[in-house]
Amino acid sequence: HIDPREPRLFAAYATVFALDGNPTIFFEDLFDVGTTGKRYSHLPSNPADLPVRPDIQNIIQAHQKLQFKNGDYAVPTALTGTQAPFYNKGGSGDHLVIERTGRAIIGITDKFNSTSNNSQDEEVWVSVTDPNWRNIDLIDYSGAHGLTTTRVYADGRVQIKTSPVGHTIPGANGHGYSIWAPIPSGVV
Repeated sequence: HIDPREPRLFAAYATVFALDGNPTIFFEDLFDVGTTGKRYSHLPSNPADLPVRPDIQNIIQAHQKLQFKNGDYAVPTALTGTQAPFYNKGGSGDHLVIERTGRAIIGITDKFNSTSNNSQDEEVWVSVTDPNWRNIDLIDYSGAHGLTTTRVYADGRVQIKTSPVGHTIPGANGHGYSIWAPIPSGVV
């Protein structure tokens, strides 16, 4: 069990949701009742008594909207040879990338930094397996990168950026995870 106040909690949930199987969400991980003083006195019918952790909510919504489980599972950061990952910033000890083919690319890091911008992101070039994603732009559904896109080039290579777990980027989720997928119509 991870303490819900542990900043790496969201990276752990991003991993659980990216892998095969049915994810389980613990009540106190989703609802922040431990720091509200209402752990044992909250009213389930009162939303103010059950504040939701935005990162967990974001991961759940992206998982549902993008239908992660409908895509095959791949780990681009485990490839070798000409498809091996290339780390611009960070390394394999801190940055894992999981692909749900045709659905999403999930970046996960346990690196801690309290930066208020994307200057401390983990950055890695990986090769995606879905040929339909070639020559398209992806956006980070975590919100940590705003409307900044990353392009999947004709050879399948794409740069995945993931913000550190302790970032303080105003109004952004993505604490230790990123969820890259095609831009929804009408967004950019």
